[in-house]
Amino acid sequence: MVYQEYLVKSGTFSDTQLAQLETYRGNVHSIFHRTMNLIDENETLLTLSTDELDAAPQTLQLSNFFPNESIRQGMRVVGGNNCLLVDSKWRFDFKNMVSQGIEQPTFFFHSALSSQLVFVTKQIHQKKKEKVGVTAFEQAVYSKLEEVTTAFEQAILVNDKKEIERQINQLIGLGIGLTPSGDDYLTGFFLVTGMNRYPYPWVNRLLSELFSKSAGKTNSISQTQMKLALNGQARERLVLFLKEMMQETTDVQLEKRKEEVLKIGSSSGEDILKGMLAGIKLTIQLGGKK
Repeated sequence: MVYQEYLVKSGTFSDTQLAQLETYRGNVHSIFHRTMNLIDENETLLTLSTDELDAAPQTLQLSNFFPNESIRQGMRVVGGNNCLLVDSKWRFDFKNMVSQGIEQPTFFFHSALSSQLVFVTKQIHQKKKEKVGVTAFEQAVYSKLEEVTTAFEQAILVNDKKEIERQINQLIGLGIGLTPSGDDYLTGFFLVTGMNRYPYPWVNRLLSELFSKSAGKTNSISQTQMKLALNGQARERLVLFLKEMMQETTDVQLEKRKEEVLKIGSSSGEDILKGMLAGIKLTIQLGGKK
């Protein structure tokens, strides 16, 4: 049989994970302009993307044209012989793939952290003022998001487990789009608590416990994104922003990293950024508690 073949250039898969792909069984979950998600029998997502995008967890990046106009949702995917076969027509060869790791960011209190937080937060507020053409529905969503996130952050500050759970349940699935705003905010917040050497590990443990109860309340893409964040895993540009925040740096460098995050989706980057900033702010506040 003659396959339409595509070469996998790089991926965030270990040798063990690649070996597991030899027995992969799943289906095409969703297809976009530069990415395609596969889902296996355990409801785990695997992503194929073009190498135009930054590296991301559980992702294989192609070095040539992406066939998003040909492949359809639901097509069968099987693994074997160092490749993934889609519908017995398309072959994705990862035999010569270069493994690319994304280093987990490390939390570090430094003397400029608060001022850097203020700098980026002010820029986000300014961006909000400059927005035009916001619909009444979008405004209502963002008003609700602001109300719930404020209550969520306060509940963590006083360690009110029941209230934290209530607010998480309100946030998950809140908004519209591929990854709703509430999910994106939680992704950013979870990622901060999942950082290496995070000073208050009880926060991450509690959020992980409460999040595990929310299975099925949002789509698989959001669910996977948030689960990875709790383990300190995220796409490269999010990690690079946090790394920049965790060291004394310049406004120019922070601006650069912030803009890279804001380019994610139509509004996902901004919502994730707000979550990361909220996570850092709350961590500083926890450090100031008597």
